[in-house]
Amino acid sequence: MNILIIGGYSFIGIKLAEKFFSEENNITIADSRKERSSELEIKHHHFVIRRGDERLSKVFASKRFDVVIYLPENGQDFKALSDTLELCTRSRVKKFIVTSNPDIYASQKERLVSESLRLDPKTSKGMNELVKEYYCLKWGELNGLKVVVARQPVLYGPKEHLSKRPSPIFDILKSALFKKKPVINEDHSIIKDYLYIDDFTEAVYMLALDEGIKGIFNVSSSEAHDLEEIIDIFGKEKDGISKKASIKASTSTFGLALDNKKLTQNTKWIPRTNLSEGIEKALHYYSSLVKDKKGLKDFLKEKKPKPQKKRIPPVIGYIENILLFCVIAFLQYSEIFFGIKLFNLNINYIIVYIIIMEIL
Repeated sequence: MNILIIGGYSFIGIKLAEKFFSEENNITIADSRKERSSELEIKHHHFVIRRGDERLSKVFASKRFDVVIYLPENGQDFKALSDTLELCTRSRVKKFIVTSNPDIYASQKERLVSESLRLDPKTSKGMNELVKEYYCLKWGELNGLKVVVARQPVLYGPKEHLSKRPSPIFDILKSALFKKKPVINEDHSIIKDYLYIDDFTEAVYMLALDEGIKGIFNVSSSEAHDLEEIIDIFGKEKDGISKKASIKASTSTFGLALDNKKLTQNTKWIPRTNLSEGIEKALHYYSSLVKDKKGLKDFLKEKKPKPQKKRIPPVIGYIENILLFCVIAFLQYSEIFFGIKLFNLNINYIIVYIIIMEIL
């Protein structure tokens, strides 16, 4: 199959590309983050294009895509999404897959939520997710495009450092490797559904493979864990690394697990990696990474705020303003105050002063 992944240099995108490539599919990435191309060590085509870029039509013209996977950024761009759906329809794409995050389930009282649950999100993020899902599914219904919405839980695992919203597992793991105590801004009693990234990519691959499948699917572990359980796993000494963390209580919008029964019944997919095994795999990956100097540099690379330059008061501007005012005042009132009669140009110099200041 020919696979197009929009936003393919993200944490999820790179892992999806690796999975589809391992199944002998042709991979095309549309992403503006060219500097991340080295993270994807497989043969693929790359277009340096942002979501919503008019040049995306050239990507669709480059080949006939069987499956398009759209990975939204944190902020929804509905025009970019609409344009992509339009191109999929014109190009006769067989299937469109879009991911949705757990914010859509925020404020639900149930602890195990299914796709059939009537949603009533109370947050702007949740409302955006709900509108996005409805738009994609309705577009598919009206235009004959098979649409799959993959509702994801909290994903973790190798290459999570590329994520804009790393999981608490990653925060604890990173601090544990360097023997620091992270502060997790989250209530320790809040439970979440954590899924190892390779299990997620396996599920998305199976959803793409079956041409008859469409609709909404919870791609999840169906298990709920709190931070104390995670810290207990990290608390076991491995490789001489101290794994301790402190927790700072805060509010959270997500405290439940996603029921994956519909997905398992339709695809026979099951999550193969439990939480302990997943953390061990992620720890092994990042332990190996920090041993390599280049890997360590990349791993530690974080966006630091640029130091603000000391703002110098615009003294020169004030002086220029005063001097200009004095010159204009002298030209306008020299005969009245100083008895000096200048040439008469019948000009109101005050108006000239105001015009000059507006220009400057």
